[in-house]
Amino acid sequence: MTRQTFVIGRLGRVLQIAAVACLLSGFLPGSALAKPSAASPAHSLYDNAKKAYYQLLENAKRVPNRDDWVSVIRLFEKVLITYPQTELAYKATFTVGRLYQKLGKKLDLESDLREAGRYYSILLKEYPEGHLNDDSLFQLADIDLHLKDYQGARERLQNLLKQYPDGDKVEASRTELKRLVRLITNAPTPNPAPISVVEAQSKDHLTPQKPQNLETTPKTVEPVEKNKHVPLVVVDAGHGGKDHGAIGHHGLKEKEVNLNISKQVAAILTHRYKLRVVLTRDDDRFIELADRGKIANQKDADLFVSIHANAAPHKAAEGIETYYLGSGATEQARETASRENGTLIYSVADDEVQQILASLISTTKINDSSRLASKVQRTLHGSMVKHYQDVHDLGVKEGPFFVLHDTNMPSILVEVGFVTNRREEKRLSSQAYQKALAEAIAKGIYEFLKEKAPSI
Repeated sequence: MTRQTFVIGRLGRVLQIAAVACLLSGFLPGSALAKPSAASPAHSLYDNAKKAYYQLLENAKRVPNRDDWVSVIRLFEKVLITYPQTELAYKATFTVGRLYQKLGKKLDLESDLREAGRYYSILLKEYPEGHLNDDSLFQLADIDLHLKDYQGARERLQNLLKQYPDGDKVEASRTELKRLVRLITNAPTPNPAPISVVEAQSKDHLTPQKPQNLETTPKTVEPVEKNKHVPLVVVDAGHGGKDHGAIGHHGLKEKEVNLNISKQVAAILTHRYKLRVVLTRDDDRFIELADRGKIANQKDADLFVSIHANAAPHKAAEGIETYYLGSGATEQARETASRENGTLIYSVADDEVQQILASLISTTKINDSSRLASKVQRTLHGSMVKHYQDVHDLGVKEGPFFVLHDTNMPSILVEVGFVTNRREEKRLSSQAYQKALAEAIAKGIYEFLKEKAPSI
């Protein structure tokens, strides 16, 4: 490409952005945007943009390149250029920002991140009362952080807390602000998630140490070189610290059950199956839901498994079930997700936009998550029913679990039983029962990895 061609192409892009900004000035601050009917040309154009992205994900054998992403971005831009005074244009603007942001992070391109920031800024300027504006501010802060503009990120988060005190990004913003203060003052800072990570390696790559009991946590190790050919599993003990999770009739706390089982799963995967393991927490501490997936992404994990105990208003509810990320086809699945998510049922407030953002997850991840969930559920129930014949198999289900939303690898959430059921509460408080659950979960994980990569 000649420099002249590059300059002309870049100029054309600048002019296109200018056109977008001019057309978006049709937004009337404080006024309601038009809501086109489902049969309108605007909706048809918007639906075509969505379909184009779904088609992009259908071919799981190849990784979409930048041009594929940009072609879909252009379709959403066409919506906001053609119908600037509609609600669909507002949603399309936010979605274009998110697409550029994901693409910028995926390819580590500053230009795409700045393009994302441009769209978020347009949204905030032209429609200050929009319901996605706190999300836009939060994403702008995330972009600033990625570009190492710590002061800019802090100012955006402070503005978010001031302007949207009841928004769904308040807690996440406070967590990020605490970290930014440390960064700005050059104080030592942990990884982006304020957590303790316990990592274990295959013992073939460890310094000699005493054998560990399977019911203890794998020790933190620093091996001369890590064997990245050995799969890495992140095991997430749900809840913790101030978040007790569900509490049984006799006082059994879900957070304790989750931690005990998770530690044993980690130990079994490490010592028996020779896998690498990271625990998101190895003690009773609180970790934001949004930070748990970050750990898996930062560690470039192969699998993410979140372990929970269930609860229900009906005391008779019982059984084990396994979830992977989805819209939640049943009311029971949505109720379970709502309880586990707390106030974070969705990462953004709008269902239709959420549908678009959820589609950013690759088809491969969804398919593998479904297979992993099936393998773990089948192994878990099959193992437990041999010793406890009345254990109910509630099956594999889709659910809108926030903790599974932002991971880049196959991810599942296992519900090992109901603490609100008196019989299951008693069993879940037993070390023997917890160990049996851990053995089965670990075996299911290993069997999945063995099928996916027979050479391990």
